[in-house]
Amino acid sequence: VNTNMSDMQYLWIDLCLIFPLAVTMGRTHAYNKLSRYKPNGRLISFPVLSSVLGQTLIAGTFQALAAWWTFQVLHFHCDDTCP
Repeated sequence: VNTNMSDMQYLWIDLCLIFPLAVTMGRTHAYNKLSRYKPNGRLISFPVLSSVLGQTLIAGTFQALAAWWTFQVLHFHCDDTCP
């Protein structure tokens, strides 16, 4: 499968996805009230790691289900490039 993108495709991705995201992030103001509590300073802690691993598990599950469902479709024919 030829998946190389052209310069125009990169341009449209930049214009339609990245540029609006950059503009909206730049126009977002800070919250008007600060919290009394300090954030957790440790990145290697149970809440942080469980969140990252949970999100990875959810994304992997959906990708595996999408791949399985694609191979179950009758009009999908796999050639030598399929795993």
